[in-house]
Amino acid sequence: LMPFGMGAFIRHLGQNDPQYLDKNLMRDLRFGISNALMEAIVELYPGGGSKGRRGMKLPQQLHLCLQCGGTESIDNHNAFIEAFSLGAEHFRPLRSLLKLHRNVDAL
Repeated sequence: LMPFGMGAFIRHLGQNDPQYLDKNLMRDLRFGISNALMEAIVELYPGGGSKGRRGMKLPQQLHLCLQCGGTESIDNHNAFIEAFSLGAEHFRPLRSLLKLHRNVDAL
């Protein structure tokens, strides 16, 4: 799961479906996407090490670049931070597996 460009994909949902003009619904959607990423990481790294399911070799660390340049990017950032915090409460290895970078571009 790669939420690359999450803002671009959900930015204009309200034009297609007016229910997405609701800020709380959009916040829940952002959190749901962010939480799905955390759940995918936990599923891939069941023991927290570099051996994944079925013996797959996995990177020892994952990097998540978050922008904080405007209202939308701050909303996305906050959703990822909230999902990360919740995920780390239940799966402690997430703290060392996922490295968060603020205002850095992945490219």
